[in-house]
Amino acid sequence: MRLPFVNKAVLQGLFVSFFYVIFLIFNDYFHIINLKITDTDFYLDTIKQINKFDKTRLITTPLYVVEITDSDIQKYDLTGYALPKSIINKILYKYEKSDASLLFLDLDISKPSCIESQLFSKGEFELLDILNKSKKRIILPSLDVSPLYKDINNSLISILSVEYLALDDLSVNRYSLGTDAKESVAFSIYQGLTQNDTNLSESKNWTDEKLSNLIIYKEFDKANSYYSGLSKISLSQFLDDNVSYTDAVLMLGRVDKNSHDYFNTPIGVIPGIYINANAVMSMYYYGEIKSYYLLNALMAFLLGQGFSIAYEYLKYKKYVAENKEDFIAGLGIVIFSLLCIVSSYFLLEYYSIWIDYQKVVFVFTVYEAVKILKESKLLKKGKT
Repeated sequence: MRLPFVNKAVLQGLFVSFFYVIFLIFNDYFHIINLKITDTDFYLDTIKQINKFDKTRLITTPLYVVEITDSDIQKYDLTGYALPKSIINKILYKYEKSDASLLFLDLDISKPSCIESQLFSKGEFELLDILNKSKKRIILPSLDVSPLYKDINNSLISILSVEYLALDDLSVNRYSLGTDAKESVAFSIYQGLTQNDTNLSESKNWTDEKLSNLIIYKEFDKANSYYSGLSKISLSQFLDDNVSYTDAVLMLGRVDKNSHDYFNTPIGVIPGIYINANAVMSMYYYGEIKSYYLLNALMAFLLGQGFSIAYEYLKYKKYVAENKEDFIAGLGIVIFSLLCIVSSYFLLEYYSIWIDYQKVVFVFTVYEAVKILKESKLLKKGKT
């Protein structure tokens, strides 16, 4: 192969890599374009079907989402924003009798059932009595105004943060380890699952911090999640069925249409309790996601160089009509993207490494588009 041929390919690779770095800098400061994590990145249905319920990656402590559905709302007559303390008390009694190890109650129980009331009713005092006498761990969400919390004096009751990090379009895609004052619910449950003081380290040099704490969302297939060890049951199933839930973690929240507890995510609008569950499983199965800037820059260089070599080789060995050049360029980008999707899945699943190919492809596409416009006959005619 001729030396100028190789030099041209290397030069194009350097150009693409340079433009990728420039794009990263500008995009971080000016948000030129929001390249969000899309369904093609993590949620390929075919891959999920192949790998769901992977017994080799099953957690030893089962995790259940106990969801309050529309059917439960009708069955127990649970109208209004604040659920009656009688049903909360019933849930806590059931939990105390079970063999479950932890209950996260993703409900606002911190105020009187009648929001306008300033006084606790018999149900509120009963709830406080249950919480203070509980011999098992319970997590409650941190709230701005919480008069009932002030009277809780049980060290087994934790009041933790349920805050998450969202993109510019308010899509929740990253978990938080907690605020300065409070640990996050998901991180606390994750530590309980690992049964040690395992901590998720801060991102190291040359890694993309925005990708380090991604929530890897996986949907439910009927009662089971594509995460092994994560299942869901309704409130009525939890209260009525005679199941021990040995060593299980229970995460209870509302999924009914009037709960006002739904959020945008990369896989659509889902209940907050699903976000919490996916965040826990993301920490457990993936830990800190590593996306290396240098690796992505190298990928940009290889794309630019490889595309140039392949393209010049085709022109050198075979005659390529000008009207087919754009088609070949587009086909090359599609093939590269598919290779990235497949390789990124395996790198993520087995090494917790994510290659940020979207930005690389975007920069390369713009680069090629500018080249095509620059060399187009229309532009050349306009100059003459």
